[in-house]
Amino acid sequence: MPQGPEIPWMMALGHYMPHAYAAAVAASVAWDAAGQPHGWLSSVSHWAWWLAFVPMAAHLIQHMHRLCARCAAHTPLDPEKEVRRWRPALRLCHVEAFYLIWLGVIGLQALADETGSPGTLRYAGDAAATLVLLAFVVCVWRHNLLQPWCPWCNWPKGGEHEAVPDPDPAVSL
Repeated sequence: MPQGPEIPWMMALGHYMPHAYAAAVAASVAWDAAGQPHGWLSSVSHWAWWLAFVPMAAHLIQHMHRLCARCAAHTPLDPEKEVRRWRPALRLCHVEAFYLIWLGVIGLQALADETGSPGTLRYAGDAAATLVLLAFVVCVWRHNLLQPWCPWCNWPKGGEHEAVPDPDPAVSL
């Protein structure tokens, strides 16, 4: 997949993806705990999720195929151990159906909210969307830090595919 230009404000905003997700979950839990009332708490919960998608999209657009200096500074000292530990999460980032499942769960949740489904169905929808999105955020975040060592990433111009020229004896004299 070709990379676009690096956009500094999107790179910076993408680092706040976990924070935005946590704020949206907190608003959603408060809304659920209050019995999902209509009014200002409902608006805050819905807007928190919409606003959380902005840093998530910025993270996916800017970090999916590049490693910024800030992320490079947070890469683990023993990447092989971390790759073994997070192998299922790294693999899940490369399963394209995972993104469709994520979008489908969110779509079903939105449909349940709009149709006025019974409370238990909406609570279950909120819980499912929160868990699927949590898995998505954790997988993408860990993948970002371990991307240079991900066994499923195809990094151009590097690794085993790098062309090494034959040594020239005339130059070594």
